[in-house]
Amino acid sequence: MKTMKKINNFNKSYITVQVDSLEGEKILNYLWNKNVSVKNIKRNNAFSITLEISVSDYLHLKEAVKKVKGKVKILHRKGINFFYLRLSTRKLLIAGIAAFFFILYYLSSFIWSVDINTDKYLAPLEVRNILKSYGIMVGSKKGSIDVLKVEEKLVADIDEIMWVKVRIEGSMLTVDIVERQEPPKIKEKEYTGDLVAKKSGVINRIYTSAGTPVKQLGTVVDKGELIVKGQEGKEGMEFSVKAEGKIYATTFYEEFTKVPLSITSKRRTGNKQVRYGVNVNNNKIYIKKSLNNYTTYDKIEENWGIFIKETYYETEEVEEATDTDTVIKELQNKITLNLDRGVKILDITPEVKKQEKEYEIRVLVTVEEDIAESQVVATETETEKEDESPET
Repeated sequence: MKTMKKINNFNKSYITVQVDSLEGEKILNYLWNKNVSVKNIKRNNAFSITLEISVSDYLHLKEAVKKVKGKVKILHRKGINFFYLRLSTRKLLIAGIAAFFFILYYLSSFIWSVDINTDKYLAPLEVRNILKSYGIMVGSKKGSIDVLKVEEKLVADIDEIMWVKVRIEGSMLTVDIVERQEPPKIKEKEYTGDLVAKKSGVINRIYTSAGTPVKQLGTVVDKGELIVKGQEGKEGMEFSVKAEGKIYATTFYEEFTKVPLSITSKRRTGNKQVRYGVNVNNNKIYIKKSLNNYTTYDKIEENWGIFIKETYYETEEVEEATDTDTVIKELQNKITLNLDRGVKILDITPEVKKQEKEYEIRVLVTVEEDIAESQVVATETETEKEDESPET
């Protein structure tokens, strides 16, 4: 009886019943007089009918059947409330499922794997130890990691890093590193030779440990021009040496490009659509499938463990004036990122000329660098030995 009182509150649930009685018409008339909604009436035989009513009207049906001394049998139940009713008898199962998803969600908020990708010379173990000094390791909470700050710290603390990308994918922290590339240093044999300019520039300072400078400070030199001669000693007592030293000069790097006065770009209109789901073994199951009617859009996907959220932002094409500052910055980076580590930047001079249909943009970077290049030559003594060797 207590169960029936609970069922009477389920106004949106329905049951299909079979009524066995010789006076089925009287039962239906009684229900209609009580304003009971009866659906899907079907006569099985002369003594039995099947019909569908709301659970809240079941007592009216039972009272009508009792008056004609018939029998009623519930064949089928439908409605979310019956589902809740069945669950109420399985509290441990519900608690177990809830605990499972809670533990799964809680564990997904931690880092369980750290993947470090480097080039040739930087060891992943060295990067891993530095990350540990930041408090980032297996078991760290994802919410406590600011990937942008981690990138800045790694570039500042490790000289070998030119570029780094840190990202969190699910429960994995991935670190991709591009190392600085320096030209290989080849040690020349200890022959005599001069120091020449490996590129054009204006000489600022000359430091030599062997050899004699033949150029003055402030002199403009071209590529390949002699600066330090591989010779020492007083006049009349000169001897050949391998000139060694550093020659610091002001040099120039230039980049030039042409860009249109305006460009077509995408811009968000403000309209968006959102859908949610779960990701199980790379299979996405969506709780609610929303139709994406946008012609062009940006898609943003967010992950919280197995739970996913996809946001679609509608975009449109707009024509905007070319941002010359951005182009200048790109040309500047194209120069500076390829400079050796010991190069000192003195000045950056951009120049923008507006033509009828385009901009002509030029960036000149003035630097100070070592332009010394060793030019090894064979000595006269060695040449003589080579000539005399067949006779000995």
